[in-house]
Amino acid sequence: ITLSLMALGIGKGDEVICPVITAYPTIVGIMRSGAMPVLVDVKFDCLIDPDQISFAITKKTKAILCRTNASILNYLLTASQQGYKVHVIADLTDLWSKMYHLAALSTGSKPKYPNSELRRFSNYGEFQTEAENNPDLKRLLNISFLLSQGKGTHGNIVAIKEAIIDDASKAAFTLVTAHKSKGLEWDEVELDEDMLRWDDEEGDLDELLKELKSNQTL
Repeated sequence: ITLSLMALGIGKGDEVICPVITAYPTIVGIMRSGAMPVLVDVKFDCLIDPDQISFAITKKTKAILCRTNASILNYLLTASQQGYKVHVIADLTDLWSKMYHLAALSTGSKPKYPNSELRRFSNYGEFQTEAENNPDLKRLLNISFLLSQGKGTHGNIVAIKEAIIDDASKAAFTLVTAHKSKGLEWDEVELDEDMLRWDDEEGDLDELLKELKSNQTL
């Protein structure tokens, strides 16, 4: 986190917004960059509440930290399609569960292993309807659609799992979330464009909050 912020030119005198429910290293990472952490309340699902962010943004705000694990699937799918072997440091178990659950709903089947968060939907249409007004579900819907292409959800997940290997030295690259990367080191690191930055002179607050709502993890 410290290196990410420093690479973005964020430091002394700046403020970085993050969820009030977070790990100690997150706060330390922000402070080591020279910036000041600003804690914002979360929703019932423990994700940062976008509606509360507008009250925390000041002229000193330069970044907003929120969880964005889901985008890692895009890289994994591409890697599997291109024949790369990838080392992954992230917990994808719950995401697999959601994908299998939605795959069953989309075909009118009963999920063999129901996901606790999706049990309330009796069919795929109900899920799609609620996803129209729920950013988290909409993101899940988009990922589900992505995985349903080509080999289909089950085929793509199998291909992705086959592309994941435990030996990092034999992998083309390592995919890791910011949370899981704490304390680890690499010779070369490429940051994904998923850190929201705030420019008080050019930024549009409504657009920033809209982007945040659509980019939180699942």
